[in-house]
Amino acid sequence: IDVEDAGDNFAILDCEFGYAETATDEFSATIVISGADDGRIERCKFDSGAQAAVTAISFENVTGLLIKDNKIFGDYSTAIIHHPSTNLPSNEVFI
Repeated sequence: IDVEDAGDNFAILDCEFGYAETATDEFSATIVISGADDGRIERCKFDSGAQAAVTAISFENVTGLLIKDNKIFGDYSTAIIHHPSTNLPSNEVFI
């Protein structure tokens, strides 16, 4: 899921993100947020499975992000929750 600049006030609630079931069914990040402010990710389940995605949640350049009451399983190769850029800071992020 990509949430970009115009996606302010987004809510991703009660979702389940499973693992890749075949070798060709893969992704690097489950949720990528770039520039969308005042969003929520709550009560979701993430499972990287054997293919090990890079990250469950990646965000940069956001203000007001709440990541709450999620269940995250697996061996993510970079991080479970990742802020990749020092050039695009984020503010008011609550986990």
